[in-house]
Amino acid sequence: MLGIDPADSEPGFTQGKYAYTIAGAWVDSQYIQEASDPSQYSTFQLPTDHTPNRHSGWVEGFMINAASAHQDEAARLLDFLAQPSTQKALKNTETTIPSAAPDPATYPASAENAKIAASTPYFTIQDQAFPADLASTYFDIQSQVIQGSVTPQQAASQLQDAVAKAFATKK
Repeated sequence: MLGIDPADSEPGFTQGKYAYTIAGAWVDSQYIQEASDPSQYSTFQLPTDHTPNRHSGWVEGFMINAASAHQDEAARLLDFLAQPSTQKALKNTETTIPSAAPDPATYPASAENAKIAASTPYFTIQDQAFPADLASTYFDIQSQVIQGSVTPQQAASQLQDAVAKAFATKK
């Protein structure tokens, strides 16, 4: 499902077409809340061979252009956006502002996701466990399956070859 537009794949999760989806807290606010029984959905952390267990993630942040003629105004806007009351009003279930964490009664999957994010380390996809060139190959092959230019069986073989090659050169 990674090679498909989330707008096409994620609704299927709450429509009963898929048992799970690999996504983030946005699924809760965008799709789970519209399901017939939102309490039937949850989130879990995929197991890994690392201790402590970790999850993929990334850092997001606001920036102000150093050449901007409106740096003070931009800073005030960012300060406003970072306020817990603003985050809650925006119903941002992905906020990293601890005092604006999602309400478990309203967004149970997002609240669980926030607990996982706060309690375990994360890695970016380009770390030592999944080199950048392998990530590119993975997404390229996956897209070929989605586009129908290779079969899933051919893709599995290509992925296995790519993994073997990537880790054979890391010795």
